[in-house]
Amino acid sequence: MSYSGQDVGIRENSSVLSRIADELGARSIAEEAAALSERSEAGLFFMACVGQFKRGKSTLLNALLGEHIVPTGVVPVTTAVTVLRYGPRREARVRFADGHSESVEPEAIASFVSEEENPENEKGVRAVEVFLPNPLLSGGMCLVDTPGIGSVFMNNTAATREFVPHIDAALVVLGADPPISGEELALLKDVSTQVSVLVYILNKSDRLSEADREQAIRFTEQILSKHLKREIGKILEVSAIDPGAMDWNELRSALEKLARDSGANLAIQGAAREAQRLVHELRLEISERRLALMRPIEDSQTRVETLQAQVGRGERALRELSYLLDSEYEQLSTILDEKRDAFLESAPGELRPRLADAIAAEQAKSIGKLRTRALELARKFAEEILNEWRAEIQPLAERHYHETEERFVRLANDFAGWLRDAGEEVDGEQLNPESSFRIASRLYYTSLISYASQTVPDWLLEKMRTREKALRSVLRDAQEYMTSLLAANSSRVVHDILKRALESRRQLESVVRQHLQEIVDRAVRALETAQRAKASGQAGVEEELRRLAGLETMLPGATTE
Repeated sequence: MSYSGQDVGIRENSSVLSRIADELGARSIAEEAAALSERSEAGLFFMACVGQFKRGKSTLLNALLGEHIVPTGVVPVTTAVTVLRYGPRREARVRFADGHSESVEPEAIASFVSEEENPENEKGVRAVEVFLPNPLLSGGMCLVDTPGIGSVFMNNTAATREFVPHIDAALVVLGADPPISGEELALLKDVSTQVSVLVYILNKSDRLSEADREQAIRFTEQILSKHLKREIGKILEVSAIDPGAMDWNELRSALEKLARDSGANLAIQGAAREAQRLVHELRLEISERRLALMRPIEDSQTRVETLQAQVGRGERALRELSYLLDSEYEQLSTILDEKRDAFLESAPGELRPRLADAIAAEQAKSIGKLRTRALELARKFAEEILNEWRAEIQPLAERHYHETEERFVRLANDFAGWLRDAGEEVDGEQLNPESSFRIASRLYYTSLISYASQTVPDWLLEKMRTREKALRSVLRDAQEYMTSLLAANSSRVVHDILKRALESRRQLESVVRQHLQEIVDRAVRALETAQRAKASGQAGVEEELRRLAGLETMLPGATTE
């Protein structure tokens, strides 16, 4: 079968699914089916731009499009996904969690996706779509800006969980310092099982020497090949702030070729995956309603009451366990604070001789240039040892998180088992304790620029000193600056790990609670349908059963006897 034939079939199927969901009054499924229909009609495929915070993802997307669309800066974005897609004119649409949408100017999207203007996503933004008459997007490719390294593939938020089935390819933005972090490797292991097309980019390459770039790429290639067990291909070296240099043209050509040669196939495969998921949801809906029609109303009422009671019991058990896990979280906080105290006792003394030697090797420079270089070295050495310390303590924190989550997962699996024993259809396999955090790191180091800046009186005083005294002053100031960096940024490391541990647990709990509530909601809808049908007597019941049977035969893939 040709792709065009498949495409027509998927478009027809998505329209059918939308119609069936509307008939059943299943609002959330109907909305997803309508979005699938729109996606199929437009032949869209979604390339998510993923990478650790501060890798330059948003800047890269803006450079690819040739205009500033996605907000950039040091402040993290919210949980909202931003989809950049083709349109005949520049416009934007904000989709909210309650189902409504709002048209805005593209320049105004920062008020919906930036942490500064929409803290903790208090506006309830589900996703933002920006339509652009850009040739790069005209072939159906949608570029997706994600909130952090694991936004889409680690199920960090409700919004990104909903977007997971849409993803067809990934633009992986890496850096050289470090070349690839443990969080990024964990992400890519997950990504590689879901996405067939991965394009790797070493961003900010212009900041590195040729030797450093080569070393970073060799290291990254070795790690990716070893852990992903797939062909990596060329890692493209670019600078998002200098488009056109290095491998920039090759990157654009690769994206254009992907859209031209594989875009239709990716769009079809993605739509087919999503259609299959919606078919499964609609089958469950129809099955629930059929059973409600065939049993006495009293039995259905009792069943709904029992489900509600059991879900309430499960909620209370989860809440009680959550309180216990809060105390475990406090223990982790104490452990990390102790580790930080030990780090701050040893790290400055370890780095001072190294910093002194590095400054001495460059003391032929003028005092002004030497001071600037000394502060650069202090920052470089501080970040290097902070990265090493972070790599040392994070596995400890993840083991602690894994151990605490075992109890939560055990409770969730026990409850799912009770539902299965009671005849409920519970999707998916048993949960397993997570070995790493669900939430990606949002850590960035402060450089304490104001602390490092030299005042005018200090500058004048330095001019009056002998060179020997000026050299000692430079060394002393650089060491003090380095010590301050270690204190400030080690605190950021601890805060980042603790926040990820807490948010990871809360989001895992949210997934389970949402799934349990969906089971109850489905049973309630079935009961209401049965009550309306039975109010008309046996004829009403038979008519509703025929209607459900007709809808079931309309489902894509349904067989008739």
